[in-house]
Formats: sequence, C-alpha cells, structure tokens
Amino acid sequence: MQIAVANLSTALTLNPLNERAYYNRGCLHLVQHQPKAAEVDFDHAIALGATDADTYRDRAFSRYAQGKRRGPKPICCWRPARASMPTITRPITRSPYCC
Repeated sequence: MQIAVANLSTALTLNPLNERAYYNRGCLHLVQHQPKAAEVDFDHAIALGATDADTYRDRAFSRYAQGKRRGPKPICCWRPARASMPTITRPITRSPYCC
C-alpha cells in the first residue's frame, strides 16, 4: 500500500490536475486508517471537478471516521411545559347548575 501511495504521489507531482489520482490516493489513505489525509485528497479531487457520488460518499466517510459532523451542532430550544401553561388569576368554582 505504501508503494501505491508513493506512486500516486509521484503521478500527482507530474500531473497535479488529475482528479482521479487524488481520489484513488484518498481511497488508499482510507484503507490505511488515515482519514485526515483522505479528506484532504477528496477535497482536492472535488475542487478539480470530480463530482461523482463516490467521491462525495468517501469524503463523508472520512469525515465520519474523524468524528466530524455535517454542519454545526443543532441547538435544542425547548421550554418546560409549565412555562407555557396559562396562569389562572381566580380560583375555579363549581357551578351550582352543574351535576
């Protein structure tokens, strides 16, 4: 695997605009449990025009392996139920006409 990564790195120094080489090197980084390096390579591939679903899927997988989320953490805004209940100003009395 190290030889394959080295060969792809050499190919990228000769032709830095090859998005498939960045994608393939990113896949090799994923296999070697290096998700940070894989994400960098997938970002380069996307910037160069690799817009297929595999590139985006593998980039998402590398981000997941790093523990990254898709966006900012959602903010949970909720109030207790008692805060939204109506307040009663006078006591409720039973009507004499009611059973």
